[in-house]
Amino acid sequence: MTKLKLTLLILLCSAQAMAMICGEDDRIPAYDSRIGRMKLSHLDSACTATMISKNCAITAGHCLKHMKTLEFNVPLSVRGKAQFADMKDIYQIDQASIVYRNTPPSTDWAVFKVKKNMYTKLSAGEANGYFKVNFELPKVGEELMFSGYGTDLRGDGSHNYTLQTDHGKLEATQSLVFGKALHYSIDCTGGTSGSSVIRVKEQDIVGIHTHGGCPSISNHGTSIASKPELIQAIKACLSSDSK
Repeated sequence: MTKLKLTLLILLCSAQAMAMICGEDDRIPAYDSRIGRMKLSHLDSACTATMISKNCAITAGHCLKHMKTLEFNVPLSVRGKAQFADMKDIYQIDQASIVYRNTPPSTDWAVFKVKKNMYTKLSAGEANGYFKVNFELPKVGEELMFSGYGTDLRGDGSHNYTLQTDHGKLEATQSLVFGKALHYSIDCTGGTSGSSVIRVKEQDIVGIHTHGGCPSISNHGTSIASKPELIQAIKACLSSDSK
């Protein structure tokens, strides 16, 4: 791998307002209450996380500094400025529950639990639902998608840091030192990091979006199947959730 390619591989679609658009920006507004936004109120940055049970969620490991609160059903932005969700849709992240690794470019993940909403007394998964995780490696050519809270200053900026989605085929799985990476030409911008990579047909999670490379190379994320430590962390969280 050339030095240039390695540099491109470790570009993060997270706090930086960078756009890793693969050709045209094909993202469209999405409405999925299972996917939340982690945003630092004092910084123009964000990450995305997805519920995988009543209380468990997954995201990217490099999003650690954003793991304070998780908000769902966020409103449109006003002139590009992100607006907070209603208090009934804002949840505190259990800091003691966070398990994460951040060894780019292929090991970048986090699993954590979300506390019940202080007003509704409901868990995020009870109120909004959750996705199932698949521990098998997806096949090259399968249609994938992810939805994230990326930057978007097109038009009046009303979709900046709101949920948008794009899809594309799995182009390759790359074997790296710490496991496999999933490569795809799905658009991302700053704030999309942590989005769950989902198989379109089965609607299950097979990876976590972490890095951008387009237009020079494909964007890519962490494969769940090739990460025993990640699988263990997910299963441990799910097991604790069922007790």
